[in-house]
Amino acid sequence: LTALSVNHNLKHLVSSNENKVEELKIDIIELYNQKKIETLTQNELELSKKWLEKHFDFIENAKLITIDKFMQDVKNLPDFRSYDNLVIDPHNSFVKPFGVNAHEYDYKLASELRMYAKQTNTTIYLCVHGVTEALRKVHNKEHDFAGYTMPCNMADAEGGGKWGNRADDFIVIHRYIQSETDWMFTDVHIKKVKSTRTGGRPTPLDNHIRFKLQD
Repeated sequence: LTALSVNHNLKHLVSSNENKVEELKIDIIELYNQKKIETLTQNELELSKKWLEKHFDFIENAKLITIDKFMQDVKNLPDFRSYDNLVIDPHNSFVKPFGVNAHEYDYKLASELRMYAKQTNTTIYLCVHGVTEALRKVHNKEHDFAGYTMPCNMADAEGGGKWGNRADDFIVIHRYIQSETDWMFTDVHIKKVKSTRTGGRPTPLDNHIRFKLQD
């Protein structure tokens, strides 16, 4: 999101129920400046805060609500159409309506999110965790990361393959956080790209994108 704002001047609305907004702001400022926040001058910090406030707004839900209620709150914002991206993180931090079929509710929700995105020309990033069974899957002994948890597939998302079916794009982010040598790498697997006309495509099975956390 930071890169999108730097390169394309995009504006984002982030619902963060799992991470503290203060820590996210620090991460963004550090990415924006490409150095640790404690090394910034007072002037650099003030300019960075103004830039962040121009491109990012955050919502923290103080109580359990459904995504339907959250989306209604978003639509009630006076400038809700000004956002290029909406991030819902994570999906399981919201509750489902009592007495409804969870599978049918998720399909309905996916359709409503797609409709909102189309009507407002907004990209929605819905963040989901892997199911418990997927988190138990480890690489075999012939693999470089034997015994470590494997990256998830689309069907491993909480709620099943419906999210892969309904999404335009599906991205898996994975880290070997217990590795002494590779803990600082973030691996990005592009599992689905609905439209490849502009050049995007899924990453090869054994040649994903890798980012390194700099010191």
